[in-house]
Amino acid sequence: MSIKSGAVEHTKFYDQIPKLWKEHLLTLKKKERKKVLLLLKEAVQKDDLENVDTALELSRLYGKTDTESVRQCYYNLVLDNSYKPPCNITADVPNINYEPNLNPYDHLLGKEVV
Repeated sequence: MSIKSGAVEHTKFYDQIPKLWKEHLLTLKKKERKKVLLLLKEAVQKDDLENVDTALELSRLYGKTDTESVRQCYYNLVLDNSYKPPCNITADVPNINYEPNLNPYDHLLGKEVV
């Protein structure tokens, strides 16, 4: 299944993949497809397609649909069995204009201090 991830659409089990995951697979490149298929394989072996669907939905909600983010959401659901909504930060992050003085480090490296 995961060896020829580019040909997944031509396999017998493709019709059994949830619609949400089919759509997600189409957005991925070969390497990411392989990782996603391994995650799906793990979920199928545990008979846990409901959590894997929820994990993909959560990762979309968080704005992170890379495979590792989806995997993290899945593990949080499976191990913790709890939903943690995304943080809603309403305050602006202050712009801090900090320019460190690197002259002591330049001096240690034998560079000319400006």
